Amino acid sequence: MSDSSIRLSETLSTTRGRAVVACLGVLSGLIAASLGGCSNSNAEAEEEPSEHARPAHRPHDLPEAVAQVRGRWAALATPEGALQPVRRTELADILRWLPEIAGESQLNETDWSDVATIATELAALFERRPPGSPDGGNDATRRTELLEALERLSAQAGPTIYGHRPAPDPPQPLSPPDDAVPALASPIPVPPTAPE
Repeated sequence: MSDSSIRLSETLSTTRGRAVVACLGVLSGLIAASLGGCSNSNAEAEEEPSEHARPAHRPHDLPEAVAQVRGRWAALATPEGALQPVRRTELADILRWLPEIAGESQLNETDWSDVATIATELAALFERRPPGSPDGGNDATRRTELLEALERLSAQAGPTIYGHRPAPDPPQPLSPPDDAVPALASPIPVPPTAPE
């Protein structure tokens, strides 16, 4: 064995040597992870959509989601709509997203919980009696009640934190505090200087 390999094995057997090897291992792992990240090569990006992409049919806020649920349900109830499986899938997606969209709004926890419960029940109705199938009287009545309750809640939702943002408040003019010293009406008179 050469002198350099003996020194290397002696170094690795020490605590300091093991710490150096451990640090190098961690460093190489971090470099590999940072290179892997969320980036894809162009070929992979074309084949597989980004996991961070927002689907085009995802509503921006709760009022839009409720309007889409109502509109899509009615459109799917037509003979033409019943033949569109993509629209059925999109409606199912929106029903599944309702709690998340409500969570992005300014609803309180109780109202959010109500939206989640309504979404679950609407999804069950959608699966049991899809739009376009003969409506049972009770299911149609219940769906109408749920959509009306959802519309009332969406009116309270306000803007979302990601979607439609409220316009910023106009800047307010600065006003002096109540205890501020009032400005003098005229400048302080300066006494005349004596001639020299």
